[in-house]
Amino acid sequence: GRHAEVVPELEALVTEHPLRERLWALLIVALYRSDRQAEALRAYQRLSTILGEELGIEPSPDLRRLEEMVLLQVPELDVPEGLRRPASLRGYELQDSIGEGAFGMVWRASQRSVDREVAIKVVRPELANQPDFIRRFEADAHLIAALQHPNVAPILDYWREPDNAYLVMRWMRGGSLKDSLSNGPWKLADTAQLINQVAAGLFVAHQQGVVHRDIKPANILVDKKGRAMITDFGLAKRIDGGLELTGSGQILGTPGYMAPEQARREGADVRSDVYALGATMFRCLTLRHPTWAVDAREFWRKKQEGIVDPLTDQERELITSPLEAILLKALHPLPSRRYQTVTALAQD
Repeated sequence: GRHAEVVPELEALVTEHPLRERLWALLIVALYRSDRQAEALRAYQRLSTILGEELGIEPSPDLRRLEEMVLLQVPELDVPEGLRRPASLRGYELQDSIGEGAFGMVWRASQRSVDREVAIKVVRPELANQPDFIRRFEADAHLIAALQHPNVAPILDYWREPDNAYLVMRWMRGGSLKDSLSNGPWKLADTAQLINQVAAGLFVAHQQGVVHRDIKPANILVDKKGRAMITDFGLAKRIDGGLELTGSGQILGTPGYMAPEQARREGADVRSDVYALGATMFRCLTLRHPTWAVDAREFWRKKQEGIVDPLTDQERELITSPLEAILLKALHPLPSRRYQTVTALAQD
């Protein structure tokens, strides 16, 4: 949804790497989506000339198909409906997109009436029109909005109309944990403080009967004072087995942080959030996903036999045996063998 913004960067990249067809394809699509069809076709001709002069070859079949799609203006090249900027939202002016998930797009917006910035989650149109979603949206939005805690980003407003549903949340200028990790791993003391704060917010949600199901660095906001706030309860589920915001029978969550039972479509409970919090902790300390936990049963068998070590030599300097034991317990493949609450993980 931000095609116009990336055109200058892509122009620079194809100049630097003129033989990288993937970059040219991205540039052509970005130009086309910016209503610059003629320039998109000229970009293809530039590539064709470069390949002919440098290597004596034509663009690949994929690139030739892309040129034809631009010429024919096929709908498949348009911005996917779920990524389009809504024409207008009542009382809010959209600025730019700041995230995307299974539930929809998140936009930074300004609320002119009270002169403040907010984050708006725009639900995918096909989801917003589903009868089950329509029936439960207001009840579940009420439930999530009731999660009053300093470490939970509050829902300020919500509404639904044909083809659209929105959740309005607080905007935090400090950015997300994901943004922070682009600058390097966190120190152990800072990570411990973060885990304590996120666990405190999750504990309140769990007490109210809500499982988040998508804890990850992108869904943890951090202000300039280092205070963490959980956001995006878009995949939330009620623990009591009642209505859930996104329906059932789907794989919901993010690879790398999703508990094994979620990946197997077996449902989620508070221990699934424990797993995701452990994966987030591992990411903070090492900048790696705990990929050794993906095939967890095989990993545990090999570890007990002394065949594998989940940590690199450098990581082992930071992650002592007690800390490793905490991580392994949080990331155990069997929910019954994990920490049973986020509070128990945070306390350890």
